[in-house]
Amino acid sequence: SPQGVEIQNHKDGIGFPYPLPSCTHCVEMAIRPIGGTGFRCKGFLRPTTEVQATVLWWIWVRPAPVADATSGVAAVLREHVTKSRSSVMSHDRQLIESPADFLEALWRAADADEAFRSADVGLCSEPALACLVMFAGGKPVVGYFGVHVGFMLGSEGRRPFFSALRAHASREPRSTFAAVAPYVSVQLLCDVGLEVPAVRPLSLYTLPAVYTGSREEEVLIGRRPSIFWDFTAILGTFASLAGRRWRFVDAGGLHRSMSAVPFSTLASFRAGVYMPYDWLQTLAFYDWANMALPTFVPSSPLYTFAAGTNARGGWGPSTGGHLKDAGPENLSECAQHPFADWNDLVGRVYWWLLTDFRALPGVLSFDSVASLFSQLESQSFLWEASGRLREAHLRRTASTGAFWHIAFLKAL
Repeated sequence: SPQGVEIQNHKDGIGFPYPLPSCTHCVEMAIRPIGGTGFRCKGFLRPTTEVQATVLWWIWVRPAPVADATSGVAAVLREHVTKSRSSVMSHDRQLIESPADFLEALWRAADADEAFRSADVGLCSEPALACLVMFAGGKPVVGYFGVHVGFMLGSEGRRPFFSALRAHASREPRSTFAAVAPYVSVQLLCDVGLEVPAVRPLSLYTLPAVYTGSREEEVLIGRRPSIFWDFTAILGTFASLAGRRWRFVDAGGLHRSMSAVPFSTLASFRAGVYMPYDWLQTLAFYDWANMALPTFVPSSPLYTFAAGTNARGGWGPSTGGHLKDAGPENLSECAQHPFADWNDLVGRVYWWLLTDFRALPGVLSFDSVASLFSQLESQSFLWEASGRLREAHLRRTASTGAFWHIAFLKAL
C-alpha cells in the first residue's frame, strides 16, 4: 500500500518499529539451499530520490531454514571435508583434501536437484570452491566472501582454483563478487588478481535492537577461545583496584547461561570490548557496531602473536600466499608483505590496518587499560560514540542496498 506495510518477524515475534516503504516493483523470490529446506522472501525495489539510487529491501515472510542433515550437499560435506582439532586452539580446522572429488560430488548433488536446475542465480560464499559448480550450471553467480577464498583448500589446491575463479569471473559479466571486509578484498587482488569491493554486513536481523546503555555498570567482553589469558577477569581486577563499579561480562558465558540471548540484551550494556580473531572477522563484531553498541578494540596488532588468541598453525587453510603471476605488477605491498608471513612485523601492521577492527567508522580503540577506562568513564562520550556508529550504519545501508540491487538486476 502507499502507506507501507507492517511486517512481523516470525523468528522471534518482534515487529519492526517502522513501516517499510511502498514498492514500485515487488518480486517474490524463492531461496532454497541445494537439496535443503527452503523459504521465501519478498524483495522490494524502491527508488530513493535523495541519492538517485535504488535500495533493495529484504523482508522475511517465512521462518528461516533449519539445517537439513538429509540433503545431498550435507552428504558431500560429510564425505569430503575433514576436521582436525587444533592442539593449541579450541577450534576445528576444516580441509577439502581433494578439490576435484569435492566438485564432482557437489555437481552430482546439484544436478539432481530440481531447484538448482531451475534457479536463475547461484549464490556462493564458503567454501568459495563451490562457486565453480554454480558456474558449471550456466548460472550467473553472486559470491560473498567473509574469509580468504582459499579457505578449506590446501596449498596444492589453491593455485588451480584461483586461476579457474579468475577465468570464470572474466567470462561471465552477469556475475558479482564482494568481500565482507577490506583486507579480504586486498587478499583477492593480491592472490587471485580479482578486484572485489568490500561490502560490509548490515545485521538488519538485529532490528529493532539498538543501543540503550540501560545496564550502566556492565561491560560486554567478546573474545575468541584463549589459553593465554582471561581478559574478563583481568579487566575486572583492574576495575576493582581502581575503585570502579563496572562488571565485565564474558559474551560466551552469557550465551551459556541463557538459552537464547536477545540482541536487545547485548545492546543494553554500557559498552563492548571486542578481542578480534584477526583473519576471521565474525559477524558478532558487525552486530555490535550495527546496533550502535560503543565497541572498543585493542589498537595494536601485536596481540595476534599470542598463541592463545590466534595460533600460527590456524592460518594455513585461510591464506593463499602471494601469487606473483596473479595480480597487477604495481602491487608492491602484496609482494613485500604476504599475509601469512608472521616474521614480517611491518606486514602485520599493514594487514591489521585493513581489518574493520581499524577501518570501520565509529569503532573505538584503546592501547592500555587506563586508556580504556578513561573512555568508559563518561556516558555522554559513549552516547556520542554510539551516534557515530549509528550514522555510519545508515550510510552503509544506503550504499549496500544499492550495490546488491544492481548485482541482482545484472544477474537477472
